[in-house]
Amino acid sequence: MKYYFTAVELLAYATVNGLSVADFYKLSLGFVIDFCIINNKIQRKEDLHREEKNYNKMKSVIPIVEQDFHSGKISEKRYVEFIEKYNRLEDKYGFHY
Repeated sequence: MKYYFTAVELLAYATVNGLSVADFYKLSLGFVIDFCIINNKIQRKEDLHREEKNYNKMKSVIPIVEQDFHSGKISEKRYVEFIEKYNRLEDKYGFHY
């Protein structure tokens, strides 16, 4: 999901989440946005590690999914959807050496 903010909207969003105008001079724009997102998740009592847990579960079943796909138990569409979701999570939570 993409969001588009004007500078004024971003400043208002950040101040509502506990940051000050002075924080904009000290912190990067990405940090400010991440702070606001995480702060909102905490306020909604969301599990901050849900996606990472899903990634670890998906990683553990990849051999089974591939075996089921090659044996015809899983359709190509479902296999591709699984791999695309896994790859998105891999980019975010995987280890890159």
